[in-house]
Amino acid sequence: RGAAGDRGRLPLCCHGRAGDARPVPGWKERDAASYDEVAVAYDRHIERLAGPLAESVCDLATIRPGDRVLDVGCGTGVITRRALARVRPSGCVLGVDLSEGMLAVAGAAEPGAMADGTLRFERMDAERLELEDASFEAVISMCAILHFPDAPRAIQEMRRVLRPGGRLVVTYGSRRPHRLVDIAVHGGRWIGRALT
Repeated sequence: RGAAGDRGRLPLCCHGRAGDARPVPGWKERDAASYDEVAVAYDRHIERLAGPLAESVCDLATIRPGDRVLDVGCGTGVITRRALARVRPSGCVLGVDLSEGMLAVAGAAEPGAMADGTLRFERMDAERLELEDASFEAVISMCAILHFPDAPRAIQEMRRVLRPGGRLVVTYGSRRPHRLVDIAVHGGRWIGRALT
């Protein structure tokens, strides 16, 4: 497959210009940093917006007591905290993200679990997980895949750290609009829903 075939595998926001299938250098880090200053506000709203989906993902992953769970692209930890409630008393959960602001908010929400080691948050690239092979019973990722320029590589990494017979659940979500016309359409839809 040539460049045109490869282009379909990457989110539109990762392309430099039309016809260029290579991710924009530094895009991933800039995308993560764009959440740093808004992490507290994001966390105030994400529970209400994504809480039911987080429950469904945990159900699909059949997270149970004693499991070791990895949450890839954990953000402020909305699904990480739900996984933690299910693995207790003997399991543990690791949330990874590139946004330092999101990780700070996530860690502050569960100080007791952070202190006893049942919950950890680390800054880590989903496409290069710094974790041992076959080390988790469940790997979950909720609406983060579009933030990974090489999504197939991120999925390979998630599978690599999954134990044989483990469960992998990845939700897709929708991308943030990046073109002016997309922002207008997306914003118009959001305003329309808010007014009805």
